[in-house]
Amino acid sequence: MPVAAWTTRLLYLARGLLIVWAGFWSWFALVHLAEGLGALPHVAKIVVPLAGVAVLAWTRPFWGGLVLLAGALLTAWYFEHSAARFMLSLPAMLLAVMFVVIARFDSQPEQTLQRGSHQDESEPT
Repeated sequence: MPVAAWTTRLLYLARGLLIVWAGFWSWFALVHLAEGLGALPHVAKIVVPLAGVAVLAWTRPFWGGLVLLAGALLTAWYFEHSAARFMLSLPAMLLAVMFVVIARFDSQPEQTLQRGSHQDESEPT
């Protein structure tokens, strides 16, 4: 399997998991707005960084992966309970590894997505 084919699949998978992960934690934070607008600063402290790291990982997989890894290590250090470490840190670490691997093996992931399946169709059989 050519490098572009598996990195494209991994990029789609990583982006899908990123949407699920960031979407879940954003929703979890936004639910606290039901308590009133006094919770808005606390919600913003969660949602804004999540949105920022999601956009960064989406557009720049290497840098987004590094920021995700730093955030995962920070949460693993901050939370003392092993279940909290597992739920908060492990998904971010796995996403970070995926994005860094994508960036390492495919220096232009956006161009790979633009080529998409058109490259496969143009190859002679």
